[in-house]
Amino acid sequence: MVASFFAFYPYRCRGCGNRFLSFRSAASDGKLDHEVMTTRRSLASKRKWHEVLVYVGGILIFTAFLYFITRESGGPPDGG
Repeated sequence: MVASFFAFYPYRCRGCGNRFLSFRSAASDGKLDHEVMTTRRSLASKRKWHEVLVYVGGILIFTAFLYFITRESGGPPDGG
């Protein structure tokens, strides 16, 4: 996931089955046509934004939870 942010994508050798990461740009990948590349980029972009929103939402919920469990109670315990 982090590697794909820097344009490194997983590949598998068909001959030996070895897995590795390789740099891929739109210009260097001649097997895929423009329409397929555009669709893949838009899906990857949506997926990344979805992940960012999930993480930010989680941080906000966690922060709100910490706020409510650490705030002081309403008044002095002796009622005075």
